[in-house]
Amino acid sequence: MKLLIPTLTYITVSFIALLGSLIVKAPILRLQKWVSVSFLVSIAAYLVLELVVPISLNFGCFVLLVPTFALPYLFWLYAKVIFSDNVVLTYRYGLGLIGFVFMEFLFFLNFMNPNILSETNRIIVEMLSRAFSMLFVVLGLWEVARHKATDLVMPRIRYREFLILATAFTIGLTLLTELVFLRKDVPDFLIVLQRAGILVLIVYVLYRHIDFKNELYQTPSISPLNLSNLTEAPDLVLIELIKNKMNTEVWREEGLTIQKLAETLSVKEYRLRKTINMHLGYRNFNEFLNVYRIEEAKKLLTQKNKNELNIQELAFQLGYTSLSTFNKAFKENTNMTPTQWRKKQESLLNSDEF
Repeated sequence: MKLLIPTLTYITVSFIALLGSLIVKAPILRLQKWVSVSFLVSIAAYLVLELVVPISLNFGCFVLLVPTFALPYLFWLYAKVIFSDNVVLTYRYGLGLIGFVFMEFLFFLNFMNPNILSETNRIIVEMLSRAFSMLFVVLGLWEVARHKATDLVMPRIRYREFLILATAFTIGLTLLTELVFLRKDVPDFLIVLQRAGILVLIVYVLYRHIDFKNELYQTPSISPLNLSNLTEAPDLVLIELIKNKMNTEVWREEGLTIQKLAETLSVKEYRLRKTINMHLGYRNFNEFLNVYRIEEAKKLLTQKNKNELNIQELAFQLGYTSLSTFNKAFKENTNMTPTQWRKKQESLLNSDEF
């Protein structure tokens, strides 16, 4: 059992290195690329660090400790950039990462210096450290799950389901065993189980990413659809049904979901998701609806007799459940808020009159 632990570790790290090299070479968004690679590095560092006994504050251990401390936070960022389209990470996320690692380092110093705190206080601090890490694991799992209902990329939907189960098992097992065996050696069979879980996760991800044709990642190109890359003929009948239905302004229905639209069209939800994604070029159902809703909003905001129309009323007329959701969608589409758009159109109309 003792020999099985390092064997599993080295095999897993080798697969991580292979997966990382594929991601680095892949023509995908730089943000997704480097967050993914950073997350993989943190997993590898954690696995290798577990083989280093005793852990000290020398340079070698420090190089492994920093990415290991960052693992829960990087998991959260990884889930955010993979499962939410068009995510922008500002400098605040970088500062948050630095702050998270710094806090974990303080917790680690408490572990390395038993004379700083009493035994009871040390246990409390260590439990706080585990809870701090678990918070970002939970946030990451929430990112994985929260957009599943509107996701149109079937491989990514399946990846969500697998990642939730695999991550909940491996990271949950890790943190819980560390809490249960806070002052004792963790049994070897639990360590082997954890390593095996991580290995299965990495192998699965490697399998799903091996040719990067499953659209888990986004390419840097502006258009999400490349008809030359389609592996099967478009469902022309369903495409026509979708266009005709959207022309009836069904998109005005508040809370319209992919499931409701599938029921209206009398087609299977899987078939509808696949067609909108692969043959109409959208990765998210809300993104698909926003094309119609924002186009109508721009028309209404441009009309002179609509200038007194309240922005919130307009949002509800177009099927949005809140003003903030409408403002966000409008700005993503036009780089302006609805109010800014209206003022710009008013100034253009006034200049034309003169």
